[in-house]
Formats: sequence, C-alpha cells, structure tokens
Amino acid sequence: MNIWNTDKLILFIIVFFPGFVSLKVYDLFVPGYRRDLSKSFFDVIAYSVINFALALPLIYWIHSQGILYDHGWVAVMALIFVMIIVPTVSPFLILKIFSLPVVARFILHPIPKPWDYFFWKENSMVGHGASERWSKNRWKIRQQFFCIFISE
Repeated sequence: MNIWNTDKLILFIIVFFPGFVSLKVYDLFVPGYRRDLSKSFFDVIAYSVINFALALPLIYWIHSQGILYDHGWVAVMALIFVMIIVPTVSPFLILKIFSLPVVARFILHPIPKPWDYFFWKENSMVGHGASERWSKNRWKIRQQFFCIFISE
C-alpha cells in the first residue's frame, strides 16, 4: 500500500485539514499550553468529523442536485465553505454551547484556569468596551492611587 498515491493524499487532506483549522482556532480562543500536534492527531480527526457533520446538509444537497457537474463555481464555493468557513466558526459555536448554563452543569468548562476565565468574559476590563470603561474610571483610579500614596 503506497500512501503517496494522489487519491490517498487527497483523502488525507480532506480529513485532516478542517480539523487542523478548527484546532488552531480553538487554541486561539482558549488559553492554554502549546499543543503538540503529534499527540493531537485524534483530536484533529474528531474536529473534522464534527465539521463534516455540521456541513452534511450542504454536501448532501450538492451531490443530490448534481450541482457538482452543472455549476462548478458553486461547488468550489461550497468546498471553501466546508473546508475553511465551517472549521473556523465551529470552535466558537462549541465554546458558546459549552458556556451555556444548562450545558455547563454537566461538563467541565473549556477554559482551564480561573484567571483566564476572568479575562475571557465580556464584562472584564480587557476586551470589548475596555477603553470606554477605562476613560470613565481613570479619574477614580487616579484619585484612589493618590489618596493611598499621600496617606502613606
């Protein structure tokens, strides 16, 4: 069995690439240690299976309607959607689903440390709207700092 045949190589790319993209996007959202990809091969395959399950209606529609042969550009757009867009969006959706209170009661939260969770939340000082909160509160912070500094 020669693994360097083009059909086996294409199959490997189709199975490996979406999971690899999902794993890298997930690692961008969830802080943690650097992941060793040689030990994460099964995680990559699992993410690929999830991505293909999410894109299965589109894949089925393209094959059942014969769009692959009639409209090539639609098939190319669908391929880009299945191989790049769905793997990029699915980690975000998975994190949002895992953060729902109903689901969070039964599973561990994906963010490993409380400090990382604090900065991951939207209402922390870091993130969306931080500059507005800082500009509103900077005079209070300066007053508190100078009061502490002067009193000592």
